[in-house]
Amino acid sequence: MSVISLDEVKQHLKYDDNSNDDVLNGYILAVEEFILSYLNNTKINISSNTAIKQAALLIVGYWDSNRNGDINMSMPPAAMALLNVYKTPVIT
Repeated sequence: MSVISLDEVKQHLKYDDNSNDDVLNGYILAVEEFILSYLNNTKINISSNTAIKQAALLIVGYWDSNRNGDINMSMPPAAMALLNVYKTPVIT
């Protein structure tokens, strides 16, 4: 089960049609992989965590509004603040 559904993303982004579904589905897959990699935490169930779900929606919204790569920072600070609570530090 994905952290967010296509319907949730479309509601968040206020899309009423299906013209962007392929792109949005790609974002959904990518955001899940990004979050799992970023958190480095295998003990948390990301699909049932409200804060992580909100972070995923914020990140997908950010990616959607910056489709051409015209970005100045890597991720929205609010999303990162939500994720950092669950991040397992990497010790090198």
